[in-house]
Amino acid sequence: MRILHTSDFHFRQTWFHWLTEKAPGFDACCLTGDLLDMLGFGTAQGMSTQVRWVKEWAKAFPGRLYLCSGNHDWWVEDRYIDTMANGRWVQWLRRTGSVFVDGDVDALPGYAVHCQPWVGGLGQRHETGLPALVLAHAPPTGLPVSFNYEGSDFGDFQTDEILRALPVGSLILSGHVHTSRHWHAERKGVLCFNPGVSDNPEPNYIVLDTARHAAALFTGGQVRDSYQWHSTA
Repeated sequence: MRILHTSDFHFRQTWFHWLTEKAPGFDACCLTGDLLDMLGFGTAQGMSTQVRWVKEWAKAFPGRLYLCSGNHDWWVEDRYIDTMANGRWVQWLRRTGSVFVDGDVDALPGYAVHCQPWVGGLGQRHETGLPALVLAHAPPTGLPVSFNYEGSDFGDFQTDEILRALPVGSLILSGHVHTSRHWHAERKGVLCFNPGVSDNPEPNYIVLDTARHAAALFTGGQVRDSYQWHSTA
C-alpha cells in the first residue's frame, strides 16, 4: 500500500490542485491539518470564502482522502452563531467511503485509520487489534518531529497520550512544525512522520510504502531522504 502524506497547505490553492493530480498514483492521501489560512501565509481571503473553496475541492477529489483539522482550521464561536466555528466546517468535507474527516474511523490493509480533530479527540478509542494509522495535526511532544531548529517543542501532550496507547507498529502522521529537526521519529514502537513545510511550488510530502516498510521525504519534487523500518509482523 502506498500512501502520500502532506500537511499545512494554509490555503495555497496550487497545492490543493497538486494533490488532486497526485492522488491517482496512491492508495490513499493524508492531509494533516491547517487547510485554511488565518494569518496570511497564502491568501487574504476570508474564512468563509476559503471554506467554500475547500469544500468544492474535496467534493471532486479523485481518490481516497483522509484529513484532520489543525489550529488554523479551528476558531471559537464568539457572540453569534457561526456554523463553521469549533471545527464544524470540516464535517462538511466528508464523502462516505471516499473523504474521511475529524472523528472518522476507517480501515486500510493492516491498519485502523483514525482522524483526530484539533480539539476534543483524546477520548477516541483505538482498540481494534490492528496497528493504527493516526492523523493528528500536532506531533507527540518531545520527539525530533516536534522540535524546530531553534529548540522549541511544538508537539502536543495529547498526541503523546494517544501514542502511548497504540499497538506497536502503529503510525502517527502529523504536521504543524514547519521546520522540524527531523521528518521521522519513533517512540515505544510507534513511528511518527512530519513532512514539514517549504516555499517550493509544491508541498513537502512523504511517500509511505507499508508493504516494503519504507518511507521517502520529497522536497521540491525530489527525494531528500529515505527511511526503512523493521516489520513487527
